[in-house]
Amino acid sequence: MPRSPLTPRWGIALALTLTACGARPPQPSVDPNPPTASADQPGLPAAGAFLTPPRAQWGGGGWLATPLEQRLASALRRSVTPPAAADCLAREYAARFAVDGEDPDPATVQHLNQHCGGWARPARIVALSGSGPGPIEQGLARLGGDALAGAVGVGAVTRPDGGVTAALVFPAGQVQLEPVQRTATAARLAGQVLRADGALELWRRAGDGVSEAPLTSDATGQFEATLTRAADEPVTYELAARQGRFRRTLALLTLGPPAATYPASPRRPRPPLAAIRDDAVAAINRQRRAAGAPPLTALPRLAPVLDDWLARVAAGEGGDAPSGLLDAEGRPFAQVAFALGEGADGRQAAELVLGTPTGLATLTDATLTEVAVGARPFDRGEGVDLVVAAVQGFTARPPSEARPALLSALNAARAAVGAPPVQANPALDAVVQSVAHEALAGTLPWQQVADVVGAKAAEAELVKGAFGVGGLTAVALTDVDFSREPAALDPSLRHVGLGVAGGALPGQGAPRHVVLFITAEALNDNASRPATPAP
Repeated sequence: MPRSPLTPRWGIALALTLTACGARPPQPSVDPNPPTASADQPGLPAAGAFLTPPRAQWGGGGWLATPLEQRLASALRRSVTPPAAADCLAREYAARFAVDGEDPDPATVQHLNQHCGGWARPARIVALSGSGPGPIEQGLARLGGDALAGAVGVGAVTRPDGGVTAALVFPAGQVQLEPVQRTATAARLAGQVLRADGALELWRRAGDGVSEAPLTSDATGQFEATLTRAADEPVTYELAARQGRFRRTLALLTLGPPAATYPASPRRPRPPLAAIRDDAVAAINRQRRAAGAPPLTALPRLAPVLDDWLARVAAGEGGDAPSGLLDAEGRPFAQVAFALGEGADGRQAAELVLGTPTGLATLTDATLTEVAVGARPFDRGEGVDLVVAAVQGFTARPPSEARPALLSALNAARAAVGAPPVQANPALDAVVQSVAHEALAGTLPWQQVADVVGAKAAEAELVKGAFGVGGLTAVALTDVDFSREPAALDPSLRHVGLGVAGGALPGQGAPRHVVLFITAEALNDNASRPATPAP
């Protein structure tokens, strides 16, 4: 569930994360091989093309400044050297701005950044254009010292008309990574989290398969992992910090040959918010269909709640997750998964989220059934921030429908461990069903459920020999997993009573099915007599 803080745009302000920076003084040098010209605009790239060669590493140094960039860096008086990827991105961004006359869209910026070996997006980017270096220097002076504090990447190009376009890249400085060779089939990922809260996780995507990868970390923020890929397959790794119900992307690295070009996405006027939401849902459902998951149904009535939350996040008041997301009956949803991103429009924002391993896993979860989308236009420029809430509603199944499905699941779990099937017993069903209703109503504490089921079965003289009791909760009955219930798998137990009740859990409001069972080695004669039918 990728998350990014919302910030005002200067030129364009991207809102995920980037690298930390060193504290050594700048040592600009002159590039002996200045960028070559493209066919249509001398010195500047065509759409979908890069200005500079691809960086061989994620992270790493070795960037050479042009004389123009050296002059601007001196005027900037930067005292902290940024990662080389920040200077590279600044030059690529300046070139794109010079050609198009507007800020690149978020997808283009991501392509440029990855080309430069940047493992996450910067906090913000400022683009300046002038008739020459002098006006650019004056523009830097007007920005003020506070606005330029810390590590700042500087890039500049000369336009065909003799003017200059420059860009400043401000890394977020949350993570410091040691260099990683991009084309390696096995590499060591190591670094330190400098400014990010939450549990550290590493996720891996190969094709459409996503899994959590082993990662070691300590209390100081140091972390280490091994990255691997097949020789013929690119693999993307995502370092994330889990905070509440979101994951914040700290680093995104793909092992494999860097792309020679990228899909050009010309900027278009921002569509209406309704179209932005529709386009985001359509993009998510395209990916779900490709992953074999059912499409999500849109919930337009929840959009105002999410829009309001985005506005409060932008003002620094949003909190961990949107509140007020309730189903049509006023209950909390059984499951809610959040993702936050940005793009030129709803489609691009959704696709950028789906481009991360955690975003893909979150939004293609087959148990989710509905989706709501909140949108907020950029403060400056054409683009939109997006929050997606994918939810699972709750439909309680009556016990008479639920028991056959639960019995099948129970016997399938027993067969998997070589245990014989159990036989259902109506008298046991009636006892367990009465306790399930008490547990759901909150009149019986959960920790007492097993004792009460056993006591009632003994009082009614239903079982003899060994018996076991178990219980669990699940949103959908298909989620019930008996394979972790020892009382369900004991091969000596041959009879079962099942109880199920669905609704809001006491004290929580979140709806679930409460599933209880008792398994018995043998039955007394009382169990074979006509019993009051279980409801």
